[in-house]
This record gives sequence, C-alpha cells and structure tokens, in this order.
Amino acid sequence: MLQRSLLVAVLASLALLPPAWSQARPAGGLSNNVLKNATYEAPWVAGGEMQLKEGRFDGVHATDPRIAVRTLLIGAPARGDLNGDGLPDAAVVLATSTGGQEVYYEVAAVLNDKGKPVHVATAPIGDRIRFQWVNIRNGTIVVEFFAHGEKDPPCCPKAKTTRRFRLEPGGLREVSG
Repeated sequence: MLQRSLLVAVLASLALLPPAWSQARPAGGLSNNVLKNATYEAPWVAGGEMQLKEGRFDGVHATDPRIAVRTLLIGAPARGDLNGDGLPDAAVVLATSTGGQEVYYEVAAVLNDKGKPVHVATAPIGDRIRFQWVNIRNGTIVVEFFAHGEKDPPCCPKAKTTRRFRLEPGGLREVSG
C-alpha cells in the first residue's frame, strides 16, 4: 500500500512540472528553447551578432542602419556530435530577410559546451529556397530543400536538393555524398 501511495505521489508531482521539462532534449544536450534563444554570429547586422528571442531576431544592417534585418530560426533543430567530443551538438537553419524579395537561408553549427550553446560556424544554403529538414549523420550536417530549377518561377522552387557540411577548423565545409 505504501508503494502504491508513493507511486501516485510521484506521478502527481510530475504532472505539476512546467512544460519545458518535457521539451525534446537529449541527455546533456541543447533544448529547442536554448537554441531558439541563443546568440549567433552575423557580420551583416549591427554589432556582429544576433540574440534570438523565441526564434526571432529584428535588428538593423551593419553597413546601413536604414535597412531592417529579420531572422527566423526555422524547422526543427538537428542533434548529433559535430566535433567528436561525445556530446550532442546541434545544427539549426536560419532564414534572413532585409525587406526585399530575397530570403537568405543558412545552416549554423552549434557546439554543446556543458549545456550552453556556442555558435561556431555558418554556411549559406540558398536564396528563396523551400526548406525541408536538417539532420546530423555521422558528424555531417545534412540539409534537404527545394531550390530553383531552370524554369521555376521565383515563388516556386521545385528542384529537390541535398547539401552536406562538415565542421572543420575555419568553419563548415561542403562535402559530397
């Protein structure tokens, strides 16, 4: 009877935990919440970095303060070991607009420093793509999206594309296969 009462008390206390407790996070990893509120280097914005708040940044361009910059973290972050230290790192996709028709997509590598995100490298993916997903496989960041084919109008990219990146000294390097 005591065991059953204890079990009921534990289950009841779990129901009272805040929603962040159940948020997707590998053991010792970076939660979605941490990644969507992290700081990312961005040389094209004033100050050279973006502090996301709930996956969003609004600021001004580094060379022309009249140009507004808006960046969104899109899709689900990928998790896996990028630097061989055994800790689950992350890759996120950021989409940036400066008010025109262009929307620039890039993938950012984020290392796990004891549960704290450290943005270490970024690589461009494309302009006005249709992002599908990002994953980390065997230390390689894999991004799938639709790019513009020869006859595709600007609104509607249809060419299924996969790009792969490895974290190396000096940044992300695109790799084949």
